Amino acid sequence: MYSVNGVPLDNDDFGWRLLRRSQPLTATARNLSSVVVPGRNGVLAGVPSFKTAATTVLVVRTTGESLEALYSLFEKNRGIGRLELEDDSTRSTVFELASIDPQGINAEDELINVTIGLRIPSGEWRDTARTTMDSTSVTTPVQSFDFLAGIGSEIIDGDIFIGGNFGNFELEDVGSGSWIKTIQTWPHVASTGLLYVGATGQAFRATTASPWTPTADMSDYIDVSGGGGFRISPTWSSDPSDRIATLELTTTNQSGVTFRARAYNAYALRNGEV
Repeated sequence: MYSVNGVPLDNDDFGWRLLRRSQPLTATARNLSSVVVPGRNGVLAGVPSFKTAATTVLVVRTTGESLEALYSLFEKNRGIGRLELEDDSTRSTVFELASIDPQGINAEDELINVTIGLRIPSGEWRDTARTTMDSTSVTTPVQSFDFLAGIGSEIIDGDIFIGGNFGNFELEDVGSGSWIKTIQTWPHVASTGLLYVGATGQAFRATTASPWTPTADMSDYIDVSGGGGFRISPTWSSDPSDRIATLELTTTNQSGVTFRARAYNAYALRNGEV
């Protein structure tokens, strides 16, 4: 069952019952382009795929006196809210209200069935708690880090911190091939590092003691791949149900260098459940 903005839709206090729900499923679309290179057969491959928005329809039975409360629940913040799984409080998603259609003669009817249409822009569930990788020493020029066990959808708002005097770096997401890299040598200051904020695509200086707190904008020191920017993506080797994100870091200096990352894990929508 669902909760909306923290309020259960099966709710004795308001006399609500969730009667029916459609099953939102995550779909993937690809904009296939045809880029021809003279002297090469066929066309270039590798256009990124993306998840499409999903829709769901809920039918809630309410008492007449609680009809306005039900409207207010979904219309809060101009109809942008959070849909949560009651049987798994670790996952939620953002929705946009598309429609509310009450089936009753008037608001004083004893019981009214209300059909509510929602769009889920991201087409995915997200963890409600952020996963943070422990600080790990960088000991080799090329080093891989596994992150976010069970990931099912690409994440564009993850944060990365590289601490210490790393010189220059390139970080590649193995699943998507997207990357972040320095375009000039990092101006190291003791006990600090580079913080990349995925939600905005900016880079900052931050201290190793408070790696997620920006202290100075350093965005002119990095470049990010096109086609959607840096993404953390699922990958797997022999079993597609055993998914993980793998990040590969290349640095020109490793002495005293550390790496960490954090993100809200993402999963495909499946029958309105986990």
